[in-house]
Amino acid sequence: MCRAVLGLLVGTVAALLAGELLVRVLPHLRVSTVMWAPDDTMGAVLKPRQKARFSSREFSNKVIINGRGQHDYEHSFQKPEAVFRIPAICDSYVE
Repeated sequence: MCRAVLGLLVGTVAALLAGELLVRVLPHLRVSTVMWAPDDTMGAVLKPRQKARFSSREFSNKVIINGRGQHDYEHSFQKPEAVFRIPAICDSYVE
């Protein structure tokens, strides 16, 4: 009888310690919710029209993917007359 009570007590304390550890660690986990789609040419592309979180150990950012699968808000594809566009060539961190 005494061993059963001691085992129950040890098990309860272990479960409480595991729960405490989870509560302290989970808020610091970085979970990326960005969805990708397979592509024959590129390998994988971003799924269009999504709002997601892009996370790693270094950063965590909200991203908006437009209908063309680009990191940006929706824009008209046709360039208005009074608009001057500048292309940017950069690495994936800037993306």
